Amino acid sequence: MKKYYSSLLIFLLLLFSVPLFAQDSNNSNNELDSAKSVRKELSRFYSYLKSYNSKVKFKAHMDTISIDTLRNIAKQMYEVREKDAVLAESTFVAECKLSDSLDIQKWKYKKNVQTFAKPSLTKHYLYQKIREALPHNIYPLIAADYLLRVNIKSVNNVLHAYKNYETGYTEPPLNYIEVKATIEDIIKGNSRFSVGQTIVFYYMPYWRKGGGFIAGDDCLVPLQARLSPEFHLNNIGLLTTLDSSYGKYPIINNALIDKDNYFEYGQKVSWNAFKNNLIELIKTIKTW
Repeated sequence: MKKYYSSLLIFLLLLFSVPLFAQDSNNSNNELDSAKSVRKELSRFYSYLKSYNSKVKFKAHMDTISIDTLRNIAKQMYEVREKDAVLAESTFVAECKLSDSLDIQKWKYKKNVQTFAKPSLTKHYLYQKIREALPHNIYPLIAADYLLRVNIKSVNNVLHAYKNYETGYTEPPLNYIEVKATIEDIIKGNSRFSVGQTIVFYYMPYWRKGGGFIAGDDCLVPLQARLSPEFHLNNIGLLTTLDSSYGKYPIINNALIDKDNYFEYGQKVSWNAFKNNLIELIKTIKTW
């Protein structure tokens, strides 16, 4: 009888392990498919940017671009970074380095290579055109890789010394402000973060004016995926250039304080209304 029950137990374990294995296999395949999709979209997007061999031609195109075309580009810029901002940023850095390398080969060493407009400049012109031609609150959704409501846990001054990837020399240490926070809600960033997760982001003192972060603060922070100078460590940087809030929008009694009305929903707006408005705007972007 014991042998019978043992055999039955083994059979049941094997029976239930099959769908579990299949589920794990499906999850793994889905992740691979998603990664392939992101890489394909990145490749298509950067192929578009590299189709302009000079900033003059790209800027001329921006001066005459139609709204529908600009909306489609804005959609691509939003989606490639929403799905995997780290991969998008590392690809951007790699394309910048490739552009520099090709320029050196062509102009310094007279090699017959095809150059393309520097990605940093094309990105600048795209951002500029998006700010000028599309609704004002589209730009922060594209410029910020992550929009998170967080509760601040600690703030620390940290000295970082790093090796310059171009010269190989160790640079003098720089002062960073590192902020540890717990995520309370997510508008953009679900592909990387989850509610309740603790993160660390940084900024440099000269990036911000006015008061800094204090433990216990509840606020919205726009963040960006950034690469260290060594290009193999990922950091999360505070986006401070949107308006005079310098990357910190306080939330008091569940109401977001937007003193410049930058997002155009009012200087004081309930968190739920603010979040829902931006999520609806994101849905609109994805239809372009």
